[in-house]
Amino acid sequence: MSNIIPEHTRRELGHWYEARMVGSLAGMMFVLALCFAGMIVPIYHVVATRTVPHDAMSREERGDPHVVQDLQHTAAILKDISANATSTQVLAALQAALAVRPSGIVITNIRYQAASASQSSNGEGSLVIDGYAKDRSLLDLYTASLERDTHFATVTVPARVLAGIDDGNITITLTGAF
Repeated sequence: MSNIIPEHTRRELGHWYEARMVGSLAGMMFVLALCFAGMIVPIYHVVATRTVPHDAMSREERGDPHVVQDLQHTAAILKDISANATSTQVLAALQAALAVRPSGIVITNIRYQAASASQSSNGEGSLVIDGYAKDRSLLDLYTASLERDTHFATVTVPARVLAGIDDGNITITLTGAF
């Protein structure tokens, strides 16, 4: 059986279908980009513009204006995120870790890893806090405060941090049922 559509017409139809598919994919990608922008813009707004009144800070934290601004920003973000968070245990543990921080310790990064069946048999997640301590005694005070807190099953500080090899850089790993 022979094809009754001429060769040049079949090519034109093939190009038309290809163009239609590319256009459909481009449209779907545009809609997906709009969805992501719809999620990212409100989060950026919360992180970039939210502040807390100066009265909410303690007397010890009012000394350095940069520390005050950073703490106000962190407190505001935690308050805004807590309304949408899926695990209040994680936020409670994070707030507990930030609440007992001495004023000489600067936290630069916090990472959270959820509990997984392959990692831990008792369902413990972990928070890793990176930062800088002005003095070794402040690190000892901070880890002692964290160890007393019931949110955390273990508080681990690497030996290189305890030995002072990292020039004040600290890493603290907190594990618990969060």
